[in-house]
Amino acid sequence: MANRIPPYEELPRIKALIEIRDKPPPCLTGNVSVSYKDFVEKCLQKIPRQKGALVAQNLTIWEHLRPL
Repeated sequence: MANRIPPYEELPRIKALIEIRDKPPPCLTGNVSVSYKDFVEKCLQKIPRQKGALVAQNLTIWEHLRPL
């Protein structure tokens, strides 16, 4: 979605949900900062306990966000 294209958009919705659940998250490509890429990777952690702690450590990401 960061690239404005949903993951697995070519698949039927149920199949896409299964792919998202079972496969590792896609990597960001294109012109994105290292800190933004790091933040997104932390948000996409599949283990909820890890996600919150990792995101909280990287609160400086907000300075990189801008409206679409």
